[in-house]
Amino acid sequence: MRGGDSSAGPGRDGMGGPRGAGPAGPGNRSRRRLRLLGAALLLLAGAVWNPAITVERPVTDVVVVLDISQSMDVPDQRLDGRPVSRLAFAKAALREALGALPCGSRLGLAIFSEYRILLLTAPAEVCGAHAELVALLGRLDNQIAWTNASEIRKGVLNAREAALALPERPALVFITDGQEAPPLGPGQGRHFDGKPGELRGLLLGVGGDLPQPIPKTDKLGHALGLWSEAEVVQGAAGGQHLSALDEPHLIQLAAEIGFDYRRLDRPEALAGLLGAANLRQPASGPLALGDGFALAALALIALAFSGGWRRSARR
Repeated sequence: MRGGDSSAGPGRDGMGGPRGAGPAGPGNRSRRRLRLLGAALLLLAGAVWNPAITVERPVTDVVVVLDISQSMDVPDQRLDGRPVSRLAFAKAALREALGALPCGSRLGLAIFSEYRILLLTAPAEVCGAHAELVALLGRLDNQIAWTNASEIRKGVLNAREAALALPERPALVFITDGQEAPPLGPGQGRHFDGKPGELRGLLLGVGGDLPQPIPKTDKLGHALGLWSEAEVVQGAAGGQHLSALDEPHLIQLAAEIGFDYRRLDRPEALAGLLGAANLRQPASGPLALGDGFALAALALIALAFSGGWRRSARR
């Protein structure tokens, strides 16, 4: 056989087969594409079926108590550049948090007035009950308060006991300006005889640092001016007809019962505070697989019509 001669004739490759029938030939490419698209179709069917598995993961499980006393109507907060009341600010933060918490999180709502806590709804899953929770939140104001007193220390301790009595022992978040009305003297107030840290919890302070007049309203929400000094029980230092965030009082109370304390100064911060590790607990729940199947199907479809696997086949 002469050195310059080749045994491969026209239309043949070096192995004696027809050109284009090798690993990167059109036939193989078509078969590979069909296999990828077939797998993608099966995955899309799985996405439509959307099966779920049960997994255990930490979720937020919390009861949020809103102080609805009249000092929470002091307009020393700002939303969208305009002044709003402390209560309106807290409600806006809660609305934002309800939309930001991941599905599976549970949130209940309660209100505080005098020294009593009224649980309006036990913790409900935030996605399934989102519309109902937002609607309920919109109806909360001091018109439904049953008295003008605001015994914060007693109220927090009562709320703690109420949360401990719930079956799943949700964490407790209490949103307030911390103003005791009537004021507490040294050594006064309900004694805490529980175990610090027995319940996961957070006191959230809302309000400004400068004492402001407190708006006065009737039971229908009609403005009646401002509370005067003569109309309000005064402590030794006076000034109880004015209101500011009593942060030292809340910090001391939180430390005593084993809670954390934070100042709520941005509405968007509340979702992160509610999702913090200290307010979560393990819970079993469904994990839907449909989204994962759909993403995998899209990846296979993209691969089927891309050149990436062709380059791999030629190597």
